[in-house]
Amino acid sequence: MKQNSELDKKLYIKFMNGDEESFNSIVVKYRSTLVSFVYKIINDFDIAEDISHYDYLKRMCNDGLKRRYGTPSDEAIERLNYELDVIEKMGYVTYYLIVYDFIRFAKENNIPVGPGRGSGAGSLVAFLVGITDVDPMKFDLLFLR
Repeated sequence: MKQNSELDKKLYIKFMNGDEESFNSIVVKYRSTLVSFVYKIINDFDIAEDISHYDYLKRMCNDGLKRRYGTPSDEAIERLNYELDVIEKMGYVTYYLIVYDFIRFAKENNIPVGPGRGSGAGSLVAFLVGITDVDPMKFDLLFLR
């Protein structure tokens, strides 16, 4: 954190010592900056091709269907279409691409990654693009959003 004033320094020290109130003060003070930063990252996710983020994710998933299942069942195709629809409607397409990019980088650099957490571990999209290696179809996991 950039420390611009004595107050920032004091808040930072308290925060580093586990003071929850100072954390809340820092969040309130820098919230708009943080939101702008995150928004910029999400909207600047670069794709080498001239296609939408949604189309790119959909293509990755279709490639993943073939790679993971060979000939996918109708149930898997229906589930994929449902998840992609929910992910698009909720505005999470770019989020999935960013998470995929982090996980890809970690795996390529021998950095351990976990199996996933929460309802994300039940996502067929996450499985197909390699965010997780837990097959939600095989283990009958739910995709909840």
